[in-house]
Amino acid sequence: MTTSDYRAIFEANPDAVFILDSSGMILNANLSAVQRYGYSLEELRQMNAADLAAPDLRNKVLPQIRKSLEFAEKFEWRHQLKDGSELPVEIFSSPIIYHGESSILSSVRDVSQRKQSEIALRKSKELLQSIVENAPARIFWKDRDSRFLGCNTQFARDAGLTSPNELIGKTDFEMGWKDQAELYRADDKATMESGHPKLAYEEPQTTPDGNTIWLHTSKVPLRDEKNQVIGVLGIYEDISELRQGHRQRHHQHGQQPGHPDYRGGRGNRRAVGVPAFARV
Repeated sequence: MTTSDYRAIFEANPDAVFILDSSGMILNANLSAVQRYGYSLEELRQMNAADLAAPDLRNKVLPQIRKSLEFAEKFEWRHQLKDGSELPVEIFSSPIIYHGESSILSSVRDVSQRKQSEIALRKSKELLQSIVENAPARIFWKDRDSRFLGCNTQFARDAGLTSPNELIGKTDFEMGWKDQAELYRADDKATMESGHPKLAYEEPQTTPDGNTIWLHTSKVPLRDEKNQVIGVLGIYEDISELRQGHRQRHHQHGQQPGHPDYRGGRGNRRAVGVPAFARV
């Protein structure tokens, strides 16, 4: 390739490209750098790489220059444009020989849109986590093998744990309700294999202290971005007191199991909300 070919590639690069000497002085820059940073080429040639760094990073430029003279690397940085605004960037620097001197070729990519997307994604995850934690119900999710992937704090407490992290990787057979493990896993399997929710049913659960409580449960399949089922999400509320109250009222009115007006057990259907985040 001729010198003019290299120059054409240099200028056609959509990323800002700088050539720096061993002290960080800017020896050359392409058109994208001029357009992005707001300085003329003549102005840039009078500047040091530290002059483009965000103020709080300027004392770190020289150590970075020394590293870049030794080996190629990619790192994230923040630059300050001529108008004073800051720009998050990703820099790929490599040592080169320029006009017979040890120099650095730095390709600088604007990652502001990516950073904004990362911030939006983080906020979305934080909002989802807040919803899961503050929902008036116990929430959990499992993988295809019915191993717990996560839960909210209320569920962890029901399991006798202090943190949701303690649950990850466990199965129902390892929990206080191991006597109901086969029942729960059968529901998991049915939900995942059918691809349809199983909503609003009652089931028993053994607590860590050995007591039995009654739950009002719903399960929905967890799906990935390709709509493939990758697990199951469950939500339940403890209805033990409500169930006991109903039993007492039924007893007072003569409505025992077998009475035509008796409502209870696994077939009972009472509306329950299921979170709309079963697609991951």
